[in-house]
Amino acid sequence: MLIAFFIVAPRLGFARDPMYVALEREQVWYWTYLCDWRIALNHPPFTTYLTPFWTLSIEEQFYLAWPFVVWAGSARTVRRIAWGIIIGACVLRVLAVVRNPYTSATYGLLPFRLDALAVGALLALSIREPDGVRRLARWVAAGRRRGGDRARRGRRHRAGAP
Repeated sequence: MLIAFFIVAPRLGFARDPMYVALEREQVWYWTYLCDWRIALNHPPFTTYLTPFWTLSIEEQFYLAWPFVVWAGSARTVRRIAWGIIIGACVLRVLAVVRNPYTSATYGLLPFRLDALAVGALLALSIREPDGVRRLARWVAAGRRRGGDRARRGRRHRAGAP
């Protein structure tokens, strides 16, 4: 996508838009997977064609570092680190919102988004254990049953039934 946007489009004459010209000066943020920091720093202060790439930046930052954690630790240690990341990211996000609830940094920077990525890492660890897929399937089935029960109770409640 970046090749098409920054290399091919200008050669085909599609790069005359003022937003494109501004992005061309900012492209280093995208090539280095740091556009989430660009947005958090309000640099430049407007939404662009490539603004949705902030999520890709967060994932790439995580997936560049996480393999080293997995390589260096045992499954038990990696699981503990993942749980620490989940709890730490949640606490960090709460503290940041309490301090300044109107910042894009709290919404879009890696330290505040690590919990979801670490949950995915925990799921991957669980699946790789003996009988991991079957145990995970039981958890999913139990969650679906509970969720279905709550949904049915909610429908009855809204309809006025006891």
